[in-house]
Amino acid sequence: MQNKLLLTLIFTQLVFICSCGNTENAQADNTVTPSSTTSSNDTLSNELQCNISIDGKKFTVPADSIFTSYTFSDSSLGLSFNGINQGRLILTIPNIFKCPCSIPTGYSSIRFKIAGSDEYSVEPTVELYSYPVAGISFRNLNDGYHKKDVAQNAAVISSIQKTNENTDSKWAEYLIKGKIHTTVLKNVFESAAGDNNKDYTVNGEFVIQTRINY
Repeated sequence: MQNKLLLTLIFTQLVFICSCGNTENAQADNTVTPSSTTSSNDTLSNELQCNISIDGKKFTVPADSIFTSYTFSDSSLGLSFNGINQGRLILTIPNIFKCPCSIPTGYSSIRFKIAGSDEYSVEPTVELYSYPVAGISFRNLNDGYHKKDVAQNAAVISSIQKTNENTDSKWAEYLIKGKIHTTVLKNVFESAAGDNNKDYTVNGEFVIQTRINY
């Protein structure tokens, strides 16, 4: 009887230890900050750069015209490429710490819970504002009224490298490389834009530096 009780206690302790280990791994996955992660698609140099083309018209966006916005709740990173004429192009990376990865045309997260329900909306990952004329906007997931099925081919993040970190102030700097290849859709609410209201093909590649607070 004593031997049986001893075996039971040992088994219970082993289960507890294993459970603690799994919990720690789950927590670590939520706070991963890669120092250097690349994929076979990483063909860009480490030099800061950004080249965007819209329907074949090319734009070179300088580093000081690129802004980033990090959202802690879902680890998403928004990239705003300003200087597309008077407009700007926005790319949202749903979870930057799961990169390298493909970026779909739409994503959902804890930020997009629909009021009064348990559902979450699906939001576009690429948006074009005030191009080719001021005041109009286009998205790669919907035309303002009808949503398209999400596709897995809007962009790709091929590399994320931690280049600097301050653990006292809790921030880290990253070098991020990627490519965009998507289409933003004619907007049903922009009929006043005339011939400028149409689908636009967006392509480009970029190497940017950003600081993320954690």
